[in-house]
Amino acid sequence: MLASNCPACCGCDDYVGVGNYMNRTADRYRPIGGTVATIVEQHTANIARWVRQTECRLQRPLRMDVTQQLCPLLDIVAQFCNQCDRCFQNVKLKVTVETSKFDGGGGLIDFDNPATIECGRTNITTPDLGGTRFRPEEIVETTNENGNKVFTATLGNIDIGNSGLANFRLRFSKAEPTAIRLILTAVASDPADIETEVVIKEKCGSGPDPLVAVVTTALLCKEDGSTDLSC
Repeated sequence: MLASNCPACCGCDDYVGVGNYMNRTADRYRPIGGTVATIVEQHTANIARWVRQTECRLQRPLRMDVTQQLCPLLDIVAQFCNQCDRCFQNVKLKVTVETSKFDGGGGLIDFDNPATIECGRTNITTPDLGGTRFRPEEIVETTNENGNKVFTATLGNIDIGNSGLANFRLRFSKAEPTAIRLILTAVASDPADIETEVVIKEKCGSGPDPLVAVVTTALLCKEDGSTDLSC
């Protein structure tokens, strides 16, 4: 140092040793930093992908699947996924069953083939109520103003990011070829009045139309009541 009579606090070899240690440490941390940077980039890409897919996911918060069983049985799975930023309280899924008959010329004609819940095949799964419950009484059967059967499953509260589903089997009264249209809607408590039940609408309630999922299927029955489906 210029104009200073202070001696060096340590020798040159010590400075070199410290420098080498710092270089070795930097070499060890450099790959870690690269890994962290890669993870951050992947996380950013995932967020961007989810944002791009948001509109698509919001189009299907209600989902329904149907499996044909031995005639005249039909298995139904109905699900509500809460993709919104608020909890939905006292959620109920309503499955309306419309039946018609094939006229032989590619068309359909009115045909009343009422369905009932098949005992022992009902379960409801929701995080709010502790997983899966096997309670057939929790799916209530009613008839709407058009004479169609409506099956209502109570899911309870569905928190943000959670979902609930109802799985049940229907037995139709007539083992005949039948065209079936299933319409799924959902209701929940009004946020302003928990005692009031309102239909859940599209876009987390901001859309004009109610959420709905529609599935068409058929009972593939032979005249003797057996099924056309092979095992």
